[in-house]
Amino acid sequence: MRALRTIALVLAALSATGAHARADGHTAQILADGHKSFTQRQRNMEAADVILLKTYILADDETGRATIDTLVARAKAGAKVYVQYDVKGTLFGFKKLLRVFSGRESAVPPHLQPLVDAGVTLIPVNRPRLNALFFGSDHDKLLVTWRRGESARLITGGMNIGDDYSSGGRRDAKRTGFRDTDIEITGPEVEKAVGIFAHATSPAMAPGLGTVVAELARDAKTYLPAHGQNADVTLHYNDAKQVKNARTIERLYVDRIRETPAGETITISNGYFMPTRRVSNAMAAAAQRGVKLHFVVNGLDAPESEARTVALATRHAVRQLLRHAPDGAITLTEWAGNAERNEAGLHQKVAIFGKDGPVIVGSSNLDFLSLERNSELVVESRDHRVRQQLTGLMNRALREGQSRVVTRDMLRRDSFATRAKGWMVHKLLGRRLLGRRL
Repeated sequence: MRALRTIALVLAALSATGAHARADGHTAQILADGHKSFTQRQRNMEAADVILLKTYILADDETGRATIDTLVARAKAGAKVYVQYDVKGTLFGFKKLLRVFSGRESAVPPHLQPLVDAGVTLIPVNRPRLNALFFGSDHDKLLVTWRRGESARLITGGMNIGDDYSSGGRRDAKRTGFRDTDIEITGPEVEKAVGIFAHATSPAMAPGLGTVVAELARDAKTYLPAHGQNADVTLHYNDAKQVKNARTIERLYVDRIRETPAGETITISNGYFMPTRRVSNAMAAAAQRGVKLHFVVNGLDAPESEARTVALATRHAVRQLLRHAPDGAITLTEWAGNAERNEAGLHQKVAIFGKDGPVIVGSSNLDFLSLERNSELVVESRDHRVRQQLTGLMNRALREGQSRVVTRDMLRRDSFATRAKGWMVHKLLGRRLLGRRL
């Protein structure tokens, strides 16, 4: 019965991924940077009776070890703790993955062993296989925490577990972090996140998870909003293992672009901006009918080498869009960091569709791998408070950070080498290249 209950929850979650948001009440708040997100994560975990953590990277650094210490402490205190991590992301590196693939090395790295020793259920997902040794990832990130008698909380967005993510916005950090964004919600859609977590594993890998899922469902307060807010929120899950759901987020972007009225502006800020043909076609059509498009992306002078490589391909993609767009329809802003807030390159994946339309915050890049090969999770909200929070964050970042608008003439003046590299990355590697941290 436990397994059947888990399967039923999973099927309900997956069947609803494309559904319109329910209006029966959520709370939602934007976590504007790594410092805010990891502060909130710590607060939620320290009080939790159940913790479900899913991440692409669980790094062996200060932030990773601090998170592990908290999880260990909660497990020793009697909490039920389950941790999923993507093997390819956490054990990144050709030699390591080859050793895991051949059975010469464990999929559990040494820095995660304290979790096992403390009784945490550790779930390595997406092990390297012969037909997918390096590409295709469980790239979604979620943290569900629950305390008996209270609302379950979900934090999701672009942030992995590591110093590169927690340092953003933290002025006393030893290193710079990414400009990244998460969102925290309570309410009915959190049950969908629990179903997504359960779907990514099997009863054999996660003993007792079905019982935990059932316990959460029995408590009448678990999936109610934490207080009186009535935010409009929907989770969209891209499950590359299920063909019918492999392009859920791509379809979401295409639909929202098409729905945006002429004369309004779509703002998209994405750390890996190489839109697929379907998304590019929707953008080109929107520009032709009078929608303004504003892309905030990493620049050629971004601090990280991966971001600079992506910027080459992004410029190529924007050139292609400009060929079909009226003058003034597309604005390209390249981001180069904010030293005052300890923010380096962009890692966020956010979008704002017009002045009254929905906003998106999540894990999904706008590239082939994220939209068609990876498991990804995004939150869509039509709540005006969430839109104001995200719009304010974007305006502040552009006002305070180092950024510049790249005009059509500036793109034309790019050297032949820059153009050639951009074409090569976009056309030849666009379906394969994915930096570890992106």
